Amino acid sequence: MPLPPKDQVAAEVCAFIKAKGTFDEIRQKVVEKIEKQGVFDDIRERAKAEAEKYLEHVSDDTNKEVIRMRLRELIKNYDDQLQRIVDTFMREPWIEAELDKEVQQKVRSIYGLTSE
Repeated sequence: MPLPPKDQVAAEVCAFIKAKGTFDEIRQKVVEKIEKQGVFDDIRERAKAEAEKYLEHVSDDTNKEVIRMRLRELIKNYDDQLQRIVDTFMREPWIEAELDKEVQQKVRSIYGLTSE
């Protein structure tokens, strides 16, 4: 029997871990850790200040949808910074340790190997 392709195995492993809710648990722990450390506070304050500054100069006859779009653009400017923060936290060793056993279990199952 031929071995399944790596991409197929990776997709099955991801689906397995998602179905178990492991990714959601990790995501929740990462967000809690980031929030607890106050890492987002500075970005949140800068985004709020920038939005307030914009709103101070908006005329009363400006279309609400135009205001919403501009506020979304202002907030979107912080996406790269937020992504870098999340990426940094996602590289922490505890995440690999948490996933390792489940990944190995599923890979061994896919390849028909006995569990250790």
